[in-house]
Amino acid sequence: MLADAERHAGQFMRAAETYQRVSSAFDRLGLADTASNAVLLNNWAIDLVALGQPVRAARLIERVMEIDRASGGVDGFTSTVYARILVQLERPAEARAVLEPALQNAVRNGNRNSANMVRMALAGADRETGDLVRAATMLDAAQREISTMLPPGHEAFGALHSSRAQLAYRGRDLAAALVEVDQAIRVFGARPGLVEREATARELKSRILLDLGRLDEALREAQRGRQAFDELLGPSAT
Repeated sequence: MLADAERHAGQFMRAAETYQRVSSAFDRLGLADTASNAVLLNNWAIDLVALGQPVRAARLIERVMEIDRASGGVDGFTSTVYARILVQLERPAEARAVLEPALQNAVRNGNRNSANMVRMALAGADRETGDLVRAATMLDAAQREISTMLPPGHEAFGALHSSRAQLAYRGRDLAAALVEVDQAIRVFGARPGLVEREATARELKSRILLDLGRLDEALREAQRGRQAFDELLGPSAT
């Protein structure tokens, strides 16, 4: 689908316009309650998150969940997307309530990919509620699984390092946070199509360096992150 290609290319604003047009067409054709529309709305929500519009994204995912429930149940991917949005909206306890049954279902069904995705999201929710020990436990479990499933350098390892960096930063272990975020940047920077994730990691690194009193380095990282976002979204987005 064109909108998905635009999103993967980092053309988030153009993708949002395309998703809007296709969604309107689905409505006119009476396809609003179909699985195809659920996929469309899910991907559109991910695009809106990248554009910094989590409230709109949450509404779309809530509609996806309505469609999924009518056809058998909400899958782990949708639950994870919704939970990450809830964390952005400072509703981490609600995010955990969404994720706990999703993890149980994934483990029961033997879906390792889904289970790991949910564990990573749970770690984020736990971090934001202040339960750093439980967050670390979730990341440890995810790492054990990912290490047996994926090759070194896969973007999942970048996501894991990024999550560990955020957790260490929340716990004020700035040295550990810096090590982890550097590893995340290396993984994201080595793979095409991950500019947004690399830019986000660089912004985190800038905050870490600032707290360490390394002001010049912090400014350089902030500028590199901003430049990457400008390339993706246009200067007005930052």
